[in-house]
Amino acid sequence: MIAFSGIEPSINKIKTRKPNPNVYLHEACQTIENIDGDLNHLLNNLCKKYGPKDYESAIPRLGYGGYGALISFSHGIPNNAPRLLFSKGKKWMPLYRGRSVNPRDFGSIKLQHERNMEILRNRYKDKLSSISDDLRMGHEKMIFFLVISALRKKPRTLETVSSRSGLTISECGMALDQFLKAGWIDAQFRPTEQARRELSYLSYLIKPKRKQIKLSSMEDLHYSPTQLRMPK
Repeated sequence: MIAFSGIEPSINKIKTRKPNPNVYLHEACQTIENIDGDLNHLLNNLCKKYGPKDYESAIPRLGYGGYGALISFSHGIPNNAPRLLFSKGKKWMPLYRGRSVNPRDFGSIKLQHERNMEILRNRYKDKLSSISDDLRMGHEKMIFFLVISALRKKPRTLETVSSRSGLTISECGMALDQFLKAGWIDAQFRPTEQARRELSYLSYLIKPKRKQIKLSSMEDLHYSPTQLRMPK
């Protein structure tokens, strides 16, 4: 089976169905469930606070299965995405009405999507180029940074690495093969101590530098009046 994207639990379920097909993805789907820390808490609260109430929809707040798939297309959005994106509530209007886009609006939405993607590409390109200029970080080091960062915690499957890093399945697969041969990861895809040190060093360099406070000259520190006025 060939698909553009999918979430790991659904992929595993498909693989267990007869005739036990192999599933090939272009890239894995990021989910709210896979996001770490404060952002996970923030997105969960957002989905609970806004959008339709439980009695207004049969689909859970994080979408079918409760995974919160973070993916959409120009023609619509899947039902395992957060419910507030496609279900209407008494005080809520979704971006995707009924999980689909009106065909009459497809042309304008497609053009808008292309313009937005171009803006995002330019911003991302500027960000990467600025990092590359500061660190002399080429494409290979950027791949290393994204993939090793995605491997810091379980699960460490190919699909999870793709969803966390934003890279395609094929890019992640090639990177994991290279890192295994180079000794950056072990057979369970756990980063080695050497890889962790390198990641910590790159993370330190990427952090925005604090602006240094420019001290005034000695002449500015001492003030003396140039004119005196008679007291009233």
